[in-house]
Parts: sequence; structure tokens; C-alpha cells
Amino acid sequence: MFAVFGTQMTLVQGRDQLLSREDPDVAAEVADILTSQGVDLRLGVRTAAVHREPDHGEVAMTLEDGSTVWGEELLVATRRTPVTANLGLESAGVATTDRGFVTVDGHLCTSAEHVWAAGDVAGSPQFTHVLWHDFRILKANLTGGHAVTTGWLVPYTVFVTPELARVGLSETEARRTGRRVAVARIPVSAIP
Repeated sequence: MFAVFGTQMTLVQGRDQLLSREDPDVAAEVADILTSQGVDLRLGVRTAAVHREPDHGEVAMTLEDGSTVWGEELLVATRRTPVTANLGLESAGVATTDRGFVTVDGHLCTSAEHVWAAGDVAGSPQFTHVLWHDFRILKANLTGGHAVTTGWLVPYTVFVTPELARVGLSETEARRTGRRVAVARIPVSAIP
């Protein structure tokens, strides 16, 4: 978005592939789109140090390959983590995973009787529509139902132009499970 608005952008990522959850050809296509929009992609390199220059205020990001990226501002995107530390969950009998998520079953029940957890803290995929689905599961179960979170395919979108969306297994995931896969490709320019 910033690049489309005319801002010079550099995207630094430690992994060699952009969008590591996607098939390599899909990730490469998105990388090409970003590059065509003027984004300077630096893949497969990590940040070694960051500081703001006191005299002119620019941010200097030194990469492990010895290069430096300069900019007015720095946006750091990291994964989400649950905020469960120091809540005393263990004293209530609520178990957590090694990453801090509350352990739940398919009904969103925790290890403590009459205690449920939902959404980001329960380790659900971190999308608004999934959190809404968790709410429906809880509502049904709290009123005597037996709804489960399992067996639901989670759609998601990566907001680039054009958008990237997927539901279900990627081609790589499907092949890994031994499924027969048929791939069809159509350029976005052919879509009305």
C-alpha cells in the first residue's frame, strides 16, 4: 500500500521466500508484483542492528550481509503471541502450551472444568472470521450444544494488489499428504 502511494519501501525478511506458507510459485508471483510496484525486496537476510541517526533522524538498519538500509521510519512486523503470562492460569487449573496458548479441545474447553477459551489466546488461526466462529462455538456449547472447531476450512486473504486468497491445502501441502493434484492457472488479466 505504501509503495502504491509513492513511498519508497524496502522489505527485509530473514527467509528466502516471501509468504512462507504459500507455494514457491505463488510467493514468487507476489514478490514480482511487489517489485513491480517499486518495493525493494531483501529476502534471505536478517537484521543485525538498528539505530536512529541523532543528527538527521533517519533510521539505519544494518543487515547481516553488511549492507545498510536507510529510511525515515521502520515498521517491524512480528508474529502475535498470547498475553497469558502472569495471569495465574495454573492456579485455576488452566493448562497452557509451551508457547503460552491456552490448551483447548475441539469444543474450546480448557483443562479446568467450566472454563473455555477462544480466539487468539486459544491458538485459533488469527483472523477475525475465525474469532467470530469461536464465539458461535462457545455460544452453542454454553447453551447445551456440542459444536466443534474441527473440520472447518479457514479462508484467508493477503491484501496485496491483486489480492491473494486461499482456502484449504496449498499444492505443496496436498502433494505432501499423497493426494493427486491438478493445477489450473489463469492470469489475473484474463479475469473480468
